[in-house]
Amino acid sequence: MWTLKGALLLGTAVSVACSAGWVPNHAHELVQTAKFLGSDGKGILAADESTGTIGKRFASIGVENNEANRQKYREMLFSTTKIEESIS
Repeated sequence: MWTLKGALLLGTAVSVACSAGWVPNHAHELVQTAKFLGSDGKGILAADESTGTIGKRFASIGVENNEANRQKYREMLFSTTKIEESIS
């Protein structure tokens, strides 16, 4: 069963491929990659948030937006036990 996230990712990937003029044999590979990345129950770990975006996240939990806290946050993401079970 596809999740909405997976369907949106797949649709975006196919649209990008078509607009870039890729030939059909590349489209199959792209669809397979999108299906893998959008696996049910998993997401993509994006750790390249802008300072402003991560600042909003921190403000919502009362954490100061500074370099040390951003580094600690990213270290926490990458060192979380069994994170591979939740990300693609």
